[in-house]
Amino acid sequence: MRSIFLSLVLSCFSFVFAQDFEGVIKFSIEYPEKMVASIPAQLQDSVKTSTKFIKGDQIRTENFTAMGKQVLLERVGSDTSYLMFNLMGDNVAIEVVGNSKPESKKDSLVKKGKSDKMFGFKCKKATYTKNAVDYEIVYTESIDTKYANSFTALGGFALVYPIVLSDFETLIYTCTEISKKELSDKLFQVPSNFRVVSMEEFGKMIGG
Repeated sequence: MRSIFLSLVLSCFSFVFAQDFEGVIKFSIEYPEKMVASIPAQLQDSVKTSTKFIKGDQIRTENFTAMGKQVLLERVGSDTSYLMFNLMGDNVAIEVVGNSKPESKKDSLVKKGKSDKMFGFKCKKATYTKNAVDYEIVYTESIDTKYANSFTALGGFALVYPIVLSDFETLIYTCTEISKKELSDKLFQVPSNFRVVSMEEFGKMIGG
């Protein structure tokens, strides 16, 4: 009887733990000084932020580059995504097929145990080693790893993590806000005023 009760408790816990997230997660991005200097002054604040909107299996990520705002639409389990931006006055949505999330090598990740809570979420720490440099990662197992773009081997969602571009260039992402809220499905759809093109078509558009 005790074992049956325990199994029921664990089953309920697993169900709650696996609930889909709906809301907004915001990050600040720390750039190397040399990279910041190459970005136009009027865009330097914008490029230092990244916002992820999540609803069920739908993900919308908004980033800013030196060329302006970019939006990536993804769906968990799908190999098709859409990258949207404005190209010289033309709203373009590139259909990317066969994309896959980069998987961190497990042998370069070492879990370190518990960390302080962030925005009410219990967190853990890990160390990521790249090019003989150690980086600290803070992640939570309360947000499903299926929403993560990096360090999925941790089995959670990274809230503080590095993106190593080269031996001398590393971006540090730090979560600044997590808010649970209802989101419209329209956020995850390509607007009617955007032209959907393939990678090949986009290459021709830019003279490739």
